[in-house]
Amino acid sequence: MYRYSGCRYPYPHRITGDAYVRLMSLDFCKPEKGDTEFHVEWTPENEEYLIELVGEGRTWTEIADIFYAVAGNLMLHYARLVKKGRAPKMVRTRAIASELMEYVIANLNKKTAAQLAQEIGYHANTVTGRLRQLGWKAVRLHTRTGVRWEKTT
Repeated sequence: MYRYSGCRYPYPHRITGDAYVRLMSLDFCKPEKGDTEFHVEWTPENEEYLIELVGEGRTWTEIADIFYAVAGNLMLHYARLVKKGRAPKMVRTRAIASELMEYVIANLNKKTAAQLAQEIGYHANTVTGRLRQLGWKAVRLHTRTGVRWEKTT
């Protein structure tokens, strides 16, 4: 006997008894006994290891390979740990090397910040934000580049 699974598509998309019960149950996403593929048993040791790997700056795909899990599931679990206060919130930014910033500052008023950012391989907002952190201020002038940068401190 077929049951309609709540799918919006008609007849061919029907499933049978046990599959329907599992699909409609609250623990559908939980692994069954013996089903270990892509599911991590979150012990305190595994959670500490996850926090350590994220703190080292590893990418989510590397961590997923280590845990043999899906990267999205690991990110979701880490977000839950952060929400519970058991893990630090990680904000990752690509730091700009000092020699690249020296190049940007040397050519700052010769080219626009967007052109310089493109040359060194960063987003323009990242470069302008870093310039402001270093004490530079954008002053609007009626020039071809539109903005002139001056050192404030």
